Amino acid sequence: MSRTSENIARGSLLTLLLAPLVVVLDWLGAVGDLPLFVLHELRTNPKELISKIDREKFINRSYFMQQVREGIKEGKIAAVNPLHFLMNIIGLTIFPFVASPILQNIGGLKQQDFNVLMEERKKLIPVWIKAMMKKNK
Repeated sequence: MSRTSENIARGSLLTLLLAPLVVVLDWLGAVGDLPLFVLHELRTNPKELISKIDREKFINRSYFMQQVREGIKEGKIAAVNPLHFLMNIIGLTIFPFVASPILQNIGGLKQQDFNVLMEERKKLIPVWIKAMMKKNK
């Protein structure tokens, strides 16, 4: 069993959180303007989109949120509202795709250069999230 498989099998919070992020980043890169469409729908018709999210299941009873709450309770991770983790994950993964035209323009990047940056993020996001979870001493 690989080290990643062992970590996932053990179910460490960080591993549970990070395992799907690479898939999400790959998917977001492949679906083009879908993040922009979702944001547009959130702004123009928020009740319609929000009504499709089962808040109780997605937030309150999700395994991820249970693990975050447990980690906070046990003192393993920083005591912050678990929604901060969710907001940061959304910002770290989705926003770069939404802002790609701006980022490419101000960075003088071609699409291929932007794709390289997104590949680098796959390695950087775990570092940032781990730092976010770390308790201040």
